[in-house]
Amino acid sequence: MEPARCPDTVVLSDTYLNLGKVHWTKAFALVCAGKVEVLEEHEAFVRSAHREHPIPALIRYIRPVPGLYRKRRRLQAPQARRFSREAVFARDEGRCQYCGCGLTKREFTLDHVVPRCQGGITEWHNIVVCCTDCNRKKGKRRPEACGLKLRKQPAFPPNETRPYFIRG
Repeated sequence: MEPARCPDTVVLSDTYLNLGKVHWTKAFALVCAGKVEVLEEHEAFVRSAHREHPIPALIRYIRPVPGLYRKRRRLQAPQARRFSREAVFARDEGRCQYCGCGLTKREFTLDHVVPRCQGGITEWHNIVVCCTDCNRKKGKRRPEACGLKLRKQPAFPPNETRPYFIRG
């Protein structure tokens, strides 16, 4: 087999944990530097001026690999937008969700669709932008009880994903 056609070399940590594959030239350089030991060899050889060197197929680091055993940070997918007044205002496009009037960032209030005194919590599915008149009219009641109707159901902001864990 020619050296140019050799498959990649498998690399193991000092505790025989598979770290992946590297090109045979990188593996050969690690062998020459004395950082790894050769566990298996390919049938091909590399010729130098004075001798032939077998191409490593499986190598293992002699010393622990720096940073390998550090505690990894939990990887996450793109996080959902953080809950805030501005984020709710942007989701509801600056309109009262009961009467539909346009509001500025100073005029609007946040309203719990299910009031907190009735067990409602502050989350995306229970908070809407509301004008002060509709908020006073609604008070501590549900919208149906006071003759108000939601223009659209509150939900997570569009084009955002919920957080979930990939690895841990």
